[in-house]
Amino acid sequence: MATVEHEPSTRLSPAVRLHLAGLRGHIRRYVWLEGLAAAVVWLGLSLWGSLALDWCLELPLPVRAVLLAAVVGGLVVVLFRYILHRAFVPMSDSSMATLYERKFPQFNDSLLTTVTLAGRSAHESGYNPAMLGNTRALVEDRLREVHPGKVINPYPLRQKTVLAACLLGSIALLTLVASPILELWAQRNLLLANKFWPRHIRLQPLGFNDGIAKVASGANFELRVQAFQGDASVPLIPDSAEIRYRVDAGSRGRYTMQSIGSGGSIAATGSGGAAQVLREFRHTFPGVLSTIHFDVIGGDARLRDLVLQVVPNPVLNELKLHYEYPSYMERTSAPQTVAGAMPVPVGTRLTVTGTSNKALEAVRIDCPAAEKRAAWSQDISGTELGDARNTFSYTFDPFPSALAPTTTGASIKTASQAAPPRDCLLLFTLHDTDGIKSREPIPLALVAVPDEPPEVKLRRNGIGNAITANARLPVTGKITDDHGLAKAWFDYTVWFEGKDAKKTSATIPLADLPRHPQEFVVPEAAMEAADAKLARGQKMLLTVRASDLCTLGAGANIGSSESWQIDVVSADELRSMLEARELVLRQRFESIVQEMTETRDLLLKKEFWPMDQDAPTVKNKVAGAEPGEKAAVAKALTAEEMKSRRLESTLMALQNCRKNVQETVGVAEGVDDIRLQLINNRIDTEELKLRLEGGVAKPLHRIIDNLFPILDQRLESLQEVVADEKQGPDRRNLARQQADEIVVAMRNVLSRMMAMEDFNVAVLERLRKIIKVQEDVTNRTEKRRTQRIKDLLE
Repeated sequence: MATVEHEPSTRLSPAVRLHLAGLRGHIRRYVWLEGLAAAVVWLGLSLWGSLALDWCLELPLPVRAVLLAAVVGGLVVVLFRYILHRAFVPMSDSSMATLYERKFPQFNDSLLTTVTLAGRSAHESGYNPAMLGNTRALVEDRLREVHPGKVINPYPLRQKTVLAACLLGSIALLTLVASPILELWAQRNLLLANKFWPRHIRLQPLGFNDGIAKVASGANFELRVQAFQGDASVPLIPDSAEIRYRVDAGSRGRYTMQSIGSGGSIAATGSGGAAQVLREFRHTFPGVLSTIHFDVIGGDARLRDLVLQVVPNPVLNELKLHYEYPSYMERTSAPQTVAGAMPVPVGTRLTVTGTSNKALEAVRIDCPAAEKRAAWSQDISGTELGDARNTFSYTFDPFPSALAPTTTGASIKTASQAAPPRDCLLLFTLHDTDGIKSREPIPLALVAVPDEPPEVKLRRNGIGNAITANARLPVTGKITDDHGLAKAWFDYTVWFEGKDAKKTSATIPLADLPRHPQEFVVPEAAMEAADAKLARGQKMLLTVRASDLCTLGAGANIGSSESWQIDVVSADELRSMLEARELVLRQRFESIVQEMTETRDLLLKKEFWPMDQDAPTVKNKVAGAEPGEKAAVAKALTAEEMKSRRLESTLMALQNCRKNVQETVGVAEGVDDIRLQLINNRIDTEELKLRLEGGVAKPLHRIIDNLFPILDQRLESLQEVVADEKQGPDRRNLARQQADEIVVAMRNVLSRMMAMEDFNVAVLERLRKIIKVQEDVTNRTEKRRTQRIKDLLE
């Protein structure tokens, strides 16, 4: 039977496997320890770093959240890199043998050869079993001389371990010394709580609600920040505070706030335990037009994320007035939009209605004090602002009706002449729901319109300053009142001249006005002197008065015309006065006729010379010429000089013409007035009226209305062609003809006036004789009547 030769075993010996497993364990422990040390270092550095940043800058919540996420992410990276990436990687025996070979060169690849050929047959691998056995024996002997821990570099682990120990020690020391700080750090940076670090001072802004203050667009905003004692026992008051801002429009910047108050260690609480303001800082943002985001930094305190929000300024979009007039005015009115100063009749009840551009919290109405008017104010809020809270209304009496009526006319002075009501100024201040007050009070000027007395614009018509006792006193014109007339009447006073003369006053109705017109035209209304029982030698003061419908105060207002003082004379005296006036008019008219004749002569002298004839010459005086010497030199006129002379003479004629028209109108009015006075005083005769009217007045009006306008027109036409040698003479001749016609007509009127004067003398003489005969008859009749009475008594 054949013998089978067995190969020696190629498996690794227990000693080799033990050494390789020991190295593998050392590596894994190293990886875990280094990874944990690195994680501790990362967390410790993160704690101190975030603590330093948060302590110095007091990071806002978003930044702290980002920082926490970064720390967690960094921890994951460290754990993955130092532990997860290496601790679970498979480590074969050949890899361990390679590490031994690299660290200990004395193995000379024997350990790697032993591990590589372990478990392989010599036949398959082609090695000598005897030699492999010797190599194994050599490896086992050399493994007894090495330690697995020397294969790994210990310095990185030691560094991380030392650094981790230092960090853990510092954290432990912080926990022992200032555990509240570490606890607050954990709350702020781990739990992301919105708590603040202990401060030496505490800042508080005034006027902010949840970090937001509102300001009207374009208005200034004064930021006020007060400093109080913080958590420290002794406050460290900063000398200044800084604003760091960002505007929505895009700009950024910084401001240093103005400090108010003194620094130093000041008690943190005042009386009653209330916090005491240590210092106040102020800054004014001028003309804010866009929302501003800002922080305030002072000392170790910081106010973050303050917002200055721009909102519209409260204004009145519409302001209307509703008038409730006194009943006697019988007026209704629609609401009137306020525009400037608004007139308000006295006694009117007024309702002011306003509409704002935004919701309101309150409206304040102020009326400043004025002369004889006390100041007052009124607040409107709540339900008075309407459902939308943007409207308000206020009803009041700006000018009370308990005022006495007024009168016009110097002759009436009563207690009713009270001081007129003062104008009223209202100031509206709007307070909106944003807490904004209108920048300036909105003014409303109310102008008091008192019920004025009637305006009596009447004049005498055909009555002078002297009348007969039987005269008729006509007046003409119109009477007006702003709210309606009630009645009009004559008011007169009669007296004899003298110191102790007794005056008698009375009234005579002029017109009753049941329809109460605002304007009453008086074509002619007359008072009969006989109704006043006038006598020669008396004086009368005559006035026309009118009353309105006013029911305020003491009643109706009374208006008066001008007052006329009239003398009562006899018929002869009045005729003498009118004769004297007629004489003055005739003399005036004579001068007018003379001036008109000179104007006509001026036109007669106006000549036109054709251009092909020699120009006329004028004589100019020689300077310094003595009597008897050569006094003048002939000088030919140029065309321009001739034109200038013609134009000058035409303008002079036109000016004289217009002057004569006005003077002739005055004469005609005087003649008409004489004629009317004769009629109204009842001292005229039919023949006298015909002579005045047909012989003087009508011809004068014909001259004024018909002849003078034609002359004026022809002179203006001549003025246009003064340089025209063809048309000029024709138009000059037309003007001459018209001037001749006017002069002839005026001379005819003048001759009639002179003839009338002689007639008047004869008529007056005849009238005087008739009056004398009538007086004699009256005297004899009175004597006979007296004698009969005596006879009867006897």
